[in-house]
Amino acid sequence: VIAAIAYCCFGFGYIVSATFLVAIARAAGSGASVEFACWFATGIACFASLFVWQPLVKRRGADVVLAICMVLLAAGTLSSVLLPPQYAVIVGGVLLGGTFMVITSCGLATGRAFAPESPRRAMGVMTAIFGIGQIAGPMVGGWAANISGSYLMPSMIAAGVLVFGALLLIPVIAGRD
Repeated sequence: VIAAIAYCCFGFGYIVSATFLVAIARAAGSGASVEFACWFATGIACFASLFVWQPLVKRRGADVVLAICMVLLAAGTLSSVLLPPQYAVIVGGVLLGGTFMVITSCGLATGRAFAPESPRRAMGVMTAIFGIGQIAGPMVGGWAANISGSYLMPSMIAAGVLVFGALLLIPVIAGRD
């Protein structure tokens, strides 16, 4: 259950970050080249991430890497609104790309570890709970952007939800060690 809730938090935080990243670049008037660079950097980081994180997954476990990457994604979400605009979306994009696939694979592996007798059911539950986060994220993020008039509040909420999800994993990790 804890892993599923943490994975829901990922769905929530990831979608807010991914949805607002280019909107933040456009609002800052950074231009098409910065928007392109943002998504290019995100893609390159996404490609490299599985290779970069794999040794730590083998050494410490999927649950530890899941928690670390959720905190890094939270940092990227905040970076996209707190850094100067020309750097904000690039840093945010790199941290989004550098963690998204890793969180996805580690989250599903962590969920599967709690239901070894029924891995397909575990995958189904994790996918469904992720979807709930993906639905709730834009609803809350859009509402927060509308009432605040900026992307700061929704980004802070998304980062907080991501960190909360990572913190939920501490007892899971401690119980394993």
